[in-house]
Formats: sequence, structure tokens, C-alpha cells
Amino acid sequence: GKVEHAQAVNELNQKLAARTKRIQEMEQALETASGAKARAEREAAARVAQIEGKANQVLQRLQLELRERKELEARHAKQLEDLGAKQKAELERKEQQRLAEVAKLQAAVQEKAKVLKVAELELARYKKAGQPTAARPVVARPVAGNPVARPVCRPAAPAAPPASGAPAGAPPRPHPEPEATLVMTIPQNIQPPKKGSGDEWDQVIENLDKLES
Repeated sequence: GKVEHAQAVNELNQKLAARTKRIQEMEQALETASGAKARAEREAAARVAQIEGKANQVLQRLQLELRERKELEARHAKQLEDLGAKQKAELERKEQQRLAEVAKLQAAVQEKAKVLKVAELELARYKKAGQPTAARPVVARPVAGNPVARPVCRPAAPAAPPASGAPAGAPPRPHPEPEATLVMTIPQNIQPPKKGSGDEWDQVIENLDKLES
């Protein structure tokens, strides 16, 4: 019975050693798995943190770019507004300048029209007055740029020969003295006086009055 008991005890000891070894292996495997899990969790946490950091950087960059874009758009809109205001002011200034020039030209045209009208009236009045009857030539003072021709006295026509039927001894009838014909040339290129040349125009009127008298 002792041999059988020793064999049973030996078998039990072997089984116990095997179970103990198996338990140790399982504990070692569990420890290894726990370490791997912890390492994986740490790596995952680090990776998540890295991803979150990159995401935050991208978000900050996007926010910065969005803010810069808004500022650029606002500055561009302000520049366009300023440019439009400047162009509008420049157009208004040019329009006012053009209107002023047009008004100035219209005033100059009206002034010249008045001057030409006065000249036409004076010339018409002179022509209606007729030629002077005096034989004495009248020399008008020439106006600068408008020379007046000197009067020309035309000689009288020669006396006609006596008719054949008239008596030879009859004295010829006295012929009246030839009247001097005064030919005056009126300047046709009287230019209207410029602004500020009232003295020249007064001189033209004075010359016309002298010619009439």
C-alpha cells in the first residue's frame, strides 16, 4: 500500500507542479497582455494628442487666414470706395471746368457778336450817309492792322470838240469845274476787339465817325 500511496502522491505533486507552471505562464501572459494594452493605450493617447494638436494648428491657421481674408476684402472694398469717390470728384471737377469753359466761350461769342453787330450798324450807317461832297480829301487815321486807302480824285473828262454846225467865231461855252470824286475804301476785315481792347474799338468808332463827317 505504501508504494501505491507514494505513486499517488508523486502524481499529485506532478499535477500540482504542472498547474503551478501553467498558472505562472498564464500570469506572465496576462502581465504581457496588460503591458501591451498599456503601451497601446499610451501610444493611442499620444497619437490622439498629436492629431488634436495638428487639428488645433490647422484650425488656428484657418481662422487666421479667414481673418486676413476678411481684412483684405474690407481693405479692398475701402480702396474701391475711395477710388470711386476720387473718380466721381474728378469727373465733377472736369464737368464744372467744362461748363465754365463753355460759359466763357459763349460769353466771348456773344461779346464778339455784339461787337460785329455794332460794326455792321456803323458800316451800314456810313454807307447810307453817302459820299462827302467836299473836294478836300479826308484822310482818316489808320487803325492798326486795318489800313484805309487814301482818297483818289478822278480827273474830269476832256471837253468835247465843237459841232460842225456851230459858228467858228462863237466862243466855247465854259465848262463847269470838275468836282473831285472822293473814293474811299472801307476796311472789310475789321476784327472784333479782344477783351480788354476797348480803346482800339473806340478808335475804330471814332475813325468811322470822322469818315462820315
